[in-house]
Amino acid sequence: AADIAIRATISPHQQRLARARQTLATPRENLKLVHLERTVLQLQLEDARSQSLTLDARIAADQAKYLEKTPDAEIKAVAANQAERATAVASAKVKLAQAMQALATVRVALWSDPQQALSMGEIEQQLEQARDQVTTAIQKQLEPPSGDYTSLTQVFPRQSTGRRTALARWIASRDNPLTARVAVNHIWLRHFGRALVESVYDFGRNGKQPTHPQLLDWLTVELVESGWSMKHLHRRVVNSHTYRRQSKVDDQDHNNLAIDPENRYLWHFNQRRMEAEIVRDSVLAAAGELDLKFGGQDIATEHGATRPRRSLYFTVHPEAGRLKFMSVFDPPNPCDCYRRGESVVPQQALAMTNSQIVVQQSRLLARKMWQEIQRQEPEERLQEGAFISAAFVRILSRHPNSREQAVCRTFLQDQVQLFQQADSVQLAGKTPAGRVAPSADLHMRARESLVGAIYSHNDFVTIR
Repeated sequence: AADIAIRATISPHQQRLARARQTLATPRENLKLVHLERTVLQLQLEDARSQSLTLDARIAADQAKYLEKTPDAEIKAVAANQAERATAVASAKVKLAQAMQALATVRVALWSDPQQALSMGEIEQQLEQARDQVTTAIQKQLEPPSGDYTSLTQVFPRQSTGRRTALARWIASRDNPLTARVAVNHIWLRHFGRALVESVYDFGRNGKQPTHPQLLDWLTVELVESGWSMKHLHRRVVNSHTYRRQSKVDDQDHNNLAIDPENRYLWHFNQRRMEAEIVRDSVLAAAGELDLKFGGQDIATEHGATRPRRSLYFTVHPEAGRLKFMSVFDPPNPCDCYRRGESVVPQQALAMTNSQIVVQQSRLLARKMWQEIQRQEPEERLQEGAFISAAFVRILSRHPNSREQAVCRTFLQDQVQLFQQADSVQLAGKTPAGRVAPSADLHMRARESLVGAIYSHNDFVTIR
């Protein structure tokens, strides 16, 4: 009975002692965790310094071995190998310290969350693996010196196998009947909108027969005999009578319409829509703003509305997207390069009306032409008509007929009245930096609107 009484008296003291030890253990674990964090940071700093020294050693070894080819190349290779071994040890120590830090963190968290014990086994396993890595790295460091190190860049053999050269020679061989014919078919497709072999993606037995086999053969020989000169072939095509035939067939009762309504025999030129790049470049060229400089690096698509470079130099691939203005005009598809689709959709008219590049070039072109008209035509009453004719010639490559002249004159008058009735604050608006602001002169602003309307004409985006 006395023993039971003594135990009952001691038990509360033991409980208080356990709670005191628990209270004292938490700060100790926290202090240990702080020391481990400091150790991890120190080891990471040493690892970074070691990696920097290793990089310098690898660069020096590569220069001595591949570029300068100096006698001490082997010595520098050994130094690079030793530096890599030291870096491996430093990196392994960092991982070991991080594993110890993770284990200490879980132990501190156990006082408040017993569920943390579930992750103890995985962390202890990582700790053992980190210790093994340190041991392996140290053993590797103690091995005899070696000149084997990791080159900074991929090293290619000095002499090629010649297989690619052999393939290229076979592709461009005169005995290969396909290469030149495929090239001719693509060039013909670009100029006429319809290929000589409709299945441009398949010249095999599953493909379609050529519509003009003798013409295809003749152009193929012409390409090969000219030394594979694409320029020579382009010149041949665009100077031919076939290419220079008129595209407009006024007489609906024309005999050829009954015989060949699909123009298989090329008795007239097929009208077709401009490709996306041609539309943008034509807008800039008509305004005299297109940069014709050859070469240079590609340009990101977000600069398409501000840089007057040819559309050829803007990036086109799925990751970077494509120029917004060109996206509605049958733009190139980086996944399918055989032929372009041809579409006529309302969004194209909206793009020609609202696109910043068209608005900006319309303002620039209108001001340039008006200055030229004022110098060339002294009579003020004739200047408006001369401006309309100049705009048609500059943009559509033809003179306006009498009806178009009358419509344009009415448009200019209506625009001026519309601007006069508009709110002055709304009319002024705000022009972002780097863009051409609309003219403050209402008559000049009406001319700018007229030029924009002519840009939207169907004849502008149609090749005839």
